[in-house]
Amino acid sequence: MWQLIFQLLIIFTIRQVLAFSPEFEFYDEMISVPELNLNLFFDDCDGANMIFESQTPVIGSNFIYESKMTCLNLENREISGLSSEAFDALPNLEHVNLRNNKLTKEKFLSRGKHENLKILVLDKAIRGGYRNLTGFSGYLKVLELKGYFPKMERLYLRNNSIAVISTIHGKAVFPNLTHLYLNNNELTNESPYFDRSFSWLPKSLKEIHFENNDIDYLGLGEFHNLEWISVDNNRITFITVWNLPKLKYFSGINNNISWISDFSDSPELQILNLANNRIRHLNHIHRMLSIELLILDNNFFHSIPKIELIPKIKTLSMRCNEIRSLVSWDFISMSSLKRLHLDNNRIKFVNKKSFENLINLEILTIEQNKLTHLLPGWMVHLKSLRELNLKGNSLLNIKALGLSNHFTPNLRIWLESSFKKETNYRFILPNNVTLNLDTESAVRICKKDHSKVIHGFDWTEHKW
Repeated sequence: MWQLIFQLLIIFTIRQVLAFSPEFEFYDEMISVPELNLNLFFDDCDGANMIFESQTPVIGSNFIYESKMTCLNLENREISGLSSEAFDALPNLEHVNLRNNKLTKEKFLSRGKHENLKILVLDKAIRGGYRNLTGFSGYLKVLELKGYFPKMERLYLRNNSIAVISTIHGKAVFPNLTHLYLNNNELTNESPYFDRSFSWLPKSLKEIHFENNDIDYLGLGEFHNLEWISVDNNRITFITVWNLPKLKYFSGINNNISWISDFSDSPELQILNLANNRIRHLNHIHRMLSIELLILDNNFFHSIPKIELIPKIKTLSMRCNEIRSLVSWDFISMSSLKRLHLDNNRIKFVNKKSFENLINLEILTIEQNKLTHLLPGWMVHLKSLRELNLKGNSLLNIKALGLSNHFTPNLRIWLESSFKKETNYRFILPNNVTLNLDTESAVRICKKDHSKVIHGFDWTEHKW
């Protein structure tokens, strides 16, 4: 048990450092929070040296009698069947790892029950369970949940090609589940014959991982413990969330999102990542008062959203949009902002007062835009600025940068190597300003098409 506590403490500490440290560089990547190290956790479990007579063993009823066993590791054992009573003779069993097996007759989740099981790992383990639900030649894998696991906290079902989760109405299979991992499946809610709002999810959840599936709509509400939602790499077009009072993190990158609700019932939301979607407006952003990190890269914004009233925001990234100019009120009340990324837009003009209130801004990147000059004095109020990237614009000379002597020490500016032709640029620069003249400019490709379809069935023609 001490291993689990130790691992969770490490995860919490790393999460705090990555998500909220002002010194961490996010750039284009999603914040990646380490999960519980299952390999380390299950190394000391029983079962590693267990001998099965069959090459494709089936775990039947009461296959082991050991009242003191608390952890069982049966990873990579070619197991093809798992009885609903498989672990009945292990009353104190808390953690089971069945990763990477070949279950074609899985009955444990569908019909079984266990009073003390807390962690169950079935990643890449379920090979069977297909049912023809389409009326066509295609098949969907349906996972039926009818068992009862009152102490289950973490359930790992990654990489199983699961398309539909089916439960008995009104029955709580996992009443205390906190972490659900359904990444890398084929989950779909496109069918009108299944619940589009995932109402089968237990209200005890703290983290939901639906990355890399085939979900086209997300509606979640009344989860009072939920802190973490990740639905990256689906084909979601609309997102509706309500009454998630503890939500701190939401990520929906690489979807087709064009509309998202305002998170007004999530006063603790700190990280919102909606990169690589089809969003044009975010008019309700001013209601998200706790946001510290906002990533809107690769969307269709023509202007900066109304984020001037967000008091805690530290990082704003809007790379690869369609912004053409920066006006005086875009960042009017954002004194907390430390990083601003506006690369790969169409910015031609920056108002002299655009950055007037960004007294704590440390990093500003406007790479790959259409700037020909910047007005003198535009940087006067940027007292904390230490990095400025202007590569990939049409700035003709040093004077076009509009520099002044009102800088904090050690400002570094990135420009193309063509500025080396100005032999006297060192004498033009203000004190403590350094130019980095790169031989190449990093050109990012802004892709706008993220659509994918895993299940191309015509549900309207289905006959039951």
